[in-house]
Amino acid sequence: MDSHTRVTYRDNPNFFQRVSNSFMGIFIGFIVIIASFALLWYNEGRAVQTTRSLDEGLSKLISLKSTEVAIAENNGKLVYLTGPLKTDKPLSNAIYGVAVQAVKLRRSVEMYQWVEHEHKTSVPLLYRV
Repeated sequence: MDSHTRVTYRDNPNFFQRVSNSFMGIFIGFIVIIASFALLWYNEGRAVQTTRSLDEGLSKLISLKSTEVAIAENNGKLVYLTGPLKTDKPLSNAIYGVAVQAVKLRRSVEMYQWVEHEHKTSVPLLYRV
């Protein structure tokens, strides 16, 4: 007969060990709070820098009235324009045999795969009917 013995040891900390564990938890908590303030300061600084950069770009932005003519004085400047987007050449995909009048053609391919394991066993017939 097999016998199993389980032995457990339980450490009962005294008062000073419990107080030192509590002070260690408080110390780690203060470190985490200080680190969170530093991280928040860094993140807010980056947000302010991004806002200032966007405001600077907006103040230097030039709006183009015509999309037909390029003006040489706008070279190197921040410009924006609106207008119809069109092309005379159709896009095609030779694999699927698709041709459309568009400026962008995207192909999305999905593949499903599985592994099949087949296991056969033969059990001898002990009794015949």
